[in-house]
Amino acid sequence: MDKLLRKKFIRTAMIAVSALIVAIILVINIGNIVLTGARLTGIMNTVSERRFENEKMLRPGDDFIPLPGNTHTPTDGLSPSGPGTSDYRQKPDRGAFFGITENDALNARIFRAEVDENGQVIMTDVGRISSVTEDEAESYAKQALSSGKDKGTVGNFMFRVTQPDSGKNRVITFLDVSSDNRSLLLVLLISLAVAVLGWLLMLLLVYALANKAIRPIAENIERQKQFVTDAGHEIKTPLAVIKANAEAMEMINGSTKWSRNIIEQTDRLSGLMQKLLSLARADSAQPEVNFSEFSVSELFSTVTSAFEEPAAANGRILKCETEDGLTVNSDEKSVRMIIEALLENAVKYSDSGSEITAVLKKEKTGTVISVENYCTPLPDVSPDKLFDRFYRADSSRSSEGYGIGLSYARTTAALLGAELYAEYTEKNKIKFTFIIK
Repeated sequence: MDKLLRKKFIRTAMIAVSALIVAIILVINIGNIVLTGARLTGIMNTVSERRFENEKMLRPGDDFIPLPGNTHTPTDGLSPSGPGTSDYRQKPDRGAFFGITENDALNARIFRAEVDENGQVIMTDVGRISSVTEDEAESYAKQALSSGKDKGTVGNFMFRVTQPDSGKNRVITFLDVSSDNRSLLLVLLISLAVAVLGWLLMLLLVYALANKAIRPIAENIERQKQFVTDAGHEIKTPLAVIKANAEAMEMINGSTKWSRNIIEQTDRLSGLMQKLLSLARADSAQPEVNFSEFSVSELFSTVTSAFEEPAAANGRILKCETEDGLTVNSDEKSVRMIIEALLENAVKYSDSGSEITAVLKKEKTGTVISVENYCTPLPDVSPDKLFDRFYRADSSRSSEGYGIGLSYARTTAALLGAELYAEYTEKNKIKFTFIIK
């Protein structure tokens, strides 16, 4: 039990840690992408739109013509305003998220292409970028035009299409964002590396603290199991005495309805205590099972034959389909108990006059035993809820059974390394499947 609790604690803790780490990585990287995109948009606004208000694009061989108030020589073919002008260096672009200055735009790696009204590239300027030739600039311009958009990306370049004056020519400005892409990738890789390292450190920490964390729970569970075991053994003796006295009274005074009720309820309590003791033993992680090879086909036929008469007595029809010659390596006594629990549940809770179908067959997943029956109405809970201890879907049948048969069957199946589950196959029909692997 301690090992099981420890595994569950570590698994739950690491799922929570993993969710937190993933959330942090997403926030960091999405935030980085958003902020980088805003910064690049601000730079692009500055170099493609704002600057066209006070500059002229120079063609090869043109002399620089200073605009009014400009007495500086351009540093390249794109900058008629020189870096010596204080307004040029410090004036921010108010439309940009980061308050991009003209100096930021001056340091940007850009190139441009001018396109006439027919979409023909008539001029390119690659003076501020060394990695792009004029032919490549023309190719990028054609790709940008073919996209049919005024802005977007081509390769590692953002582009913006503008019409700086009243003429019909358009200018396409390209901004190199390759270094920003590398920065985004680097942040992603670093965050992933830190996340993996942090996850491993948390795993070691959780693993080291697991025993201390589950100790109070484990001790409480052990006390509960010990109480059930002790109480069961203590109650067995007075129950046996009560039943013996009731039977002696019947022998002396004859059978009466009161003596019969005493014996019936004593047997019911004895059965309940036996189930509780069996569950306590199963929960102790010390299963009393003996694996051996046996014919599950013969066992299935024997058990289902024994239930045909009780089913008929309760107005049900038990239909069996058995595949002959099947053998399994498991605990025969436990497998018998599980089959009996499924058939007993079907007989008790299926519709009167309906058919119960019990099937044994071999599938890829293992040897499959299924019991299917009608139940009107179906329980208004998940099928898995039916395996909870003391659960009854129909409170009017509370006198039938103890509400722990299916729970005990699933616990036993887990000890055998088998699988037991329920499903609603169709309207008012439920199916229990037991897979021996």
